[in-house]
Amino acid sequence: MDMTNRQRRDAGLAYISDDTVFEEQLVCRKILQKLNFMDRSDFAGIRETVKELFGKSEDAFVNPPFYCDYGKHIEVGKNFFANYNCTFLAVAKIKIGDNCQMAPNVAIYTAGHPVHPVSRKIRHMSMAGK
Repeated sequence: MDMTNRQRRDAGLAYISDDTVFEEQLVCRKILQKLNFMDRSDFAGIRETVKELFGKSEDAFVNPPFYCDYGKHIEVGKNFFANYNCTFLAVAKIKIGDNCQMAPNVAIYTAGHPVHPVSRKIRHMSMAGK
C-alpha cells in the first residue's frame, strides 16, 4: 500500500506538499489570520485563539504576530508564553514543557527542504500548481 504525502510527512519521510497537506495548512492560516489581527488588548480572545491553534493548552499566551505552518503539531505545557514575532515550523511535533517563556523572534524549525536538484524541482512544480 502506498503512503499518502501526509503519512510520509508524519513518518519523517520525504513528501510533497500536495492538496491534502495544503488543506491542513489552510486551517492553520485561517486561525493565524484571526490571531495576528485581533485586538492586542483582548487577552482572553488571544488565549482562546492560541488554544484553537495548538489544539490544547493550559494558560498559554502568544503575543502576536506569531507564525507556524501546522498549529496542531505544537504541544505546549502549562503557562507557556511566546513573545512577539516567533516562528514555529512544525512538520514534526514540537513539544515544549511547563512554564516556558520564549523571547521575541524565537524560531524553531523541524522542517527542511530537499537538497537533491530533482526533488527540489518536483516540489517547486507541485507548489506552482503544475
